[in-house]
Amino acid sequence: MSVRVIFRGLMLFQIPETGPNARKLVAYFINHPTFEGGAKAHGHPHDHDTEITILTGEEKGPDLAPKDLVRNAVLDIIVPGAKGVSPSLSYEQHVPDLGDVVANATPVIRDAPKGPFNRNFVQNVVTVDRGIVRARAVTVWDQGGYPLNGNSREIGDRAPSLAVVKFMGSSIRGHMATEVVVEISDADEVQLKCDHDSRFNGPKRGSANPSDRHMPARTVEILLSSYERPTDKPTPWGLDFQWLFEAAGYERADLAGAEFAEWVRAGRAYDSDLFDTERTLFFGAEGTTGRPFPYIESAASLTPLQPLTNYPNIFVCLSAQIASTQIVTA
Repeated sequence: MSVRVIFRGLMLFQIPETGPNARKLVAYFINHPTFEGGAKAHGHPHDHDTEITILTGEEKGPDLAPKDLVRNAVLDIIVPGAKGVSPSLSYEQHVPDLGDVVANATPVIRDAPKGPFNRNFVQNVVTVDRGIVRARAVTVWDQGGYPLNGNSREIGDRAPSLAVVKFMGSSIRGHMATEVVVEISDADEVQLKCDHDSRFNGPKRGSANPSDRHMPARTVEILLSSYERPTDKPTPWGLDFQWLFEAAGYERADLAGAEFAEWVRAGRAYDSDLFDTERTLFFGAEGTTGRPFPYIESAASLTPLQPLTNYPNIFVCLSAQIASTQIVTA
């Protein structure tokens, strides 16, 4: 039996030491309030929705589909048992700390003013009151589908690979979490409390005999995501990550320099139309002023995969091949 709360997308995490949310995991779902028309104009290129899917093993049909959480709602996930969320080593190593990114940045970024937390960027808040929080997935790039150098002749050459990301203007780089999970292994139910959305109020208990054959017994899974609508092509940069810095109070700084120029060159090689559109949205046509953001520098940032040149030493259920010239009858 277990309770699992899964977070994906654009959000800031905190485990406060004091206050009403002390020792809870607090997830601030971030969205720009005025970007390209603002939150009321759904559908601009980087407008994020908070979606929730709750699985107990008894859901069918429409109940399996994600539901949008009302904007500005606060959702508390309360789990029976001893309280407190503990950060794991994987959480500490793969969920970037904004302060560390800035502390290891260029002097102009380090010296930029820092103000108070800006609540205007918080679209929703979700809290979890106990468990172990860990990173369950890290950045992957589909080089075989979208070669970073823009060379279509390389399509299919590589399988998706783990990708090291670099923060613009900072020396911080590494494998960055794309999925964060709170695990509670000794519970099979939760209590939901939501102040602006009554659909997410009340108990949820894992079924002892799930009708969904893919769901373990006595398990509750809650998936929360914050993504913009997909475009035709993925981007190997995350410019909307700058909103996390803005929400946290970090002011803009000039990112100009050799690294930014190389990012411009690589981005235009990948897809010049996509890159120029994105850059203009966030910086202006030739702008360089902003905040650090994660990006994949090149194919050299991808983890090499070992081809299947040797088969495993398993001497049951083996396979073989026959000559291509042999005739096989029906």
